[in-house]
Amino acid sequence: MDNITFRAFLFGILALCHSPLRAYDFSDDSYLAPSHIFPAWFNVIERGISEQQLIVQCVQEKSICPNHLRGLRVVISRGQELSRKKQIQLTNRWVNQHQRYRSDRPRTSFFSTNPKRIRQEWSTLIDFLQKGGDCEDYATSKYLMLRQFGIQPEDLRIVIVLDRGKREHHALVAVRQGDSITFLDIDNRIYKKLPSIYRSVYSINENAIWDHDQPSKV
Repeated sequence: MDNITFRAFLFGILALCHSPLRAYDFSDDSYLAPSHIFPAWFNVIERGISEQQLIVQCVQEKSICPNHLRGLRVVISRGQELSRKKQIQLTNRWVNQHQRYRSDRPRTSFFSTNPKRIRQEWSTLIDFLQKGGDCEDYATSKYLMLRQFGIQPEDLRIVIVLDRGKREHHALVAVRQGDSITFLDIDNRIYKKLPSIYRSVYSINENAIWDHDQPSKV
């Protein structure tokens, strides 16, 4: 996607900010496009998936596990025996507590129409363990860790929301379990529904992008 097209895509999402509030769901009614049109996200997913084998090897053999992955090795090893609910709780708590928040908001933006200010790279789980990150890095790390526990992409999304109190965009992870959806936030809480202060703007997984600011279809 060239800069003009990508800028138009992001501007189009922002232009819908006055559409009616809708509850977040996993339906395909709001399907927008395949995820590869968002290069920064698609790149981090490709890198994150390529790192999965290194993490698997680390879990299987402690002697070949790099020092910076030893903590992750313990968490993944122990987490494999837990229920899905406990794996989700463990992932949220461990990622949130592992690193201090490091904001890149003054330099970059989810939605800037200036291509020089569009974030060019999100962090993989391994990147995050080494450098920390901001809200989308926390969300990406949780997404990739839950994939490590075997949760399939169709049951996972990173949801970009507008925090109507702070007037800032923010990232959470949505996990579907049967008929229920839970939301993993940076405050260590797991919500059964999207907090009312958040309005979902778009969501993304390794396969697709969904636009949740579209007016309800009749």
